[in-house]
Amino acid sequence: MEETIRSFAHHAHRGDSLVFKHYPLERGLIVENSEKYNVPERVRYIHGGHIPTLLRRAKGVVTVNSTVGLQALYHGAPVCATGAAFYARPGLACRGNLDEFWKVPSAPDRILFARFHRFMVHKTQINASFYVPASVRPERQRADIRRLSWRVGGGLMAFVLFAASGKSAGAGRIANWLLGSA
Repeated sequence: MEETIRSFAHHAHRGDSLVFKHYPLERGLIVENSEKYNVPERVRYIHGGHIPTLLRRAKGVVTVNSTVGLQALYHGAPVCATGAAFYARPGLACRGNLDEFWKVPSAPDRILFARFHRFMVHKTQINASFYVPASVRPERQRADIRRLSWRVGGGLMAFVLFAASGKSAGAGRIANWLLGSA
């Protein structure tokens, strides 16, 4: 947080504001650092808000590797990922150069994002519901589950075994759902 505020104070346009969305581990560092870098009137900390609305109005989004970065790309907002975000690719999101990002935030390439989005949906997602018993699921959903489990291989089984042995009823339901026995 300090590096983000420091960079913002030194490189962002004077009329820009920096808004932090609530983060559970924030312990007063935002206020402390905004005062340290003399920008308390330009830094805001919010606890709520409709993310898509915030993103549509944002000049850009800075994140470590949050899924908010994916949402920002979806809404066409420029993204700077300061951590190892899998979506931090040329044409989609900048990778870590905050000082430049404040000056010239680059919107994601819409065609590239559409291809990336289609790839992610096809290769990593199952279009189904946890609340529909396996016996009622259409064959297409069962095939998608088999396809995904084949690609993920042992990782999925490790997740399923871990989830099935967990103490949460929800974890067991997820494991059963993945295995097709719910």
